[in-house]
Amino acid sequence: MSSMHETGGVSVTVPVHDAAGTAHLSGLLAFAPSTRGIVVLPHGRGTARCGDDIVIATALQSAGFSTLLLDLLTLEEADLDARKAAFRFDIGLLADRLASAIVTIAQRPEMKNLTIGYLAAGYNASVALVAAAKDRGVIGAVVVHDVPPDLGGRDLTGLVAPTLLLGSLNRVRTEELGTEVKPPVLIPNAVERFVDLNDSAEIARLAAEWFTMHLLLKAR
Repeated sequence: MSSMHETGGVSVTVPVHDAAGTAHLSGLLAFAPSTRGIVVLPHGRGTARCGDDIVIATALQSAGFSTLLLDLLTLEEADLDARKAAFRFDIGLLADRLASAIVTIAQRPEMKNLTIGYLAAGYNASVALVAAAKDRGVIGAVVVHDVPPDLGGRDLTGLVAPTLLLGSLNRVRTEELGTEVKPPVLIPNAVERFVDLNDSAEIARLAAEWFTMHLLLKAR
């Protein structure tokens, strides 16, 4: 089921399958003219259609990329999560849902020849990284920012997509313990850059550059 959204995108419903059964996720899909690929922005805490995501998605569309803002929780789950934080930290469940959603999305006729990238922040970044590791070879590129420091122990060995890791210098300082610094999360095929994480325009610019390099390379 699809309907036009006031921002110019199309509201879509994406069925996914997990241990609990079938869930129907909501998303906002926007196609760019002569699209270079599609960037999925997953969100595991209520709606993905917040201000920063809209700003970044709009900038990516201007750079020639279609976008899908995807809610990984149903409305009922989002309501429960808002009251009890019941789902937002369940990285395994949300990553499974994202990976399942990509299988469904890739079957849509308009997606047939599009390469796929992920862009996510915070705990959603953890979800995107784990899902990309599950989707070995399916995801063409990943951009994550403000990644939580608690990814240790998660299996990212299957992550083959080129990954841009955007971090904050302030976070590095807060992780210092005396003269020791916590070891960075091991993310395969990653390039790290420090940015102002409040600067959505700069994050969008760097993401567009990364996807232009790597999604196009995969498409050739």
